Amino acid sequence: MKKLILLSALFIFACSSDDSNNNDNNSNNDDRELYSIITINNVATPAEFRYDFAGNTTMLYIPQEENQTTGSTSYQTETTFFTALATGLYGVNIYINGSLPGEFGLDGSPSINCADVIIETFLDEELKDTRTLQIGYTSISPIEYCDNSLADHKYNTTLYINLD
Repeated sequence: MKKLILLSALFIFACSSDDSNNNDNNSNNDDRELYSIITINNVATPAEFRYDFAGNTTMLYIPQEENQTTGSTSYQTETTFFTALATGLYGVNIYINGSLPGEFGLDGSPSINCADVIIETFLDEELKDTRTLQIGYTSISPIEYCDNSLADHKYNTTLYINLD
C-alpha cells in the first residue's frame, strides 16, 4: 500500500505543470513608455525638418519671423507604449533630415549657419539619452558641413536603451 501511495504521489508530481517557462507568464515583463523631445535652436529660417522617432514621423517647420534670420522650435513626440522584459536593451530608430534655406531658393546658394539640434529620449519619464548635433554649413565655397558625419543634413541611428 505504501508503494501505491508513493507511486501515486510521484505520478501526480510528474504530471503537474510548471509554467515558469510558459509564454503566458508575464511576471518578468513590464509596460513601458518611450518618447523624445527634439529642440532645434539657431536655425536659419525658414527651415523644415523631418523627424522620425520609434516609427512616428513629424514635420517641423520653422517660419521666418519679421526682422529675424534664425529661429527655434521644440517638439515632444507621441508616446510609444510597449511591453518588454524588465532588463535588457530596447532599440529605437532615430532619423532627422533638415531642409535649410537657400538649398531650394532662387539663388541656389545655401546659408552659412549651424543649427543646434538636441534629442532627449525618455523611458518611463526618466531621461535615458541626450544627443547633440549640428546641421548646416560652415562654408559654401568649398562646401563644408558643420558636422561632416551629418553631410546632406541627415542623421540616422539606432539608439539602444538600457531597460534596467
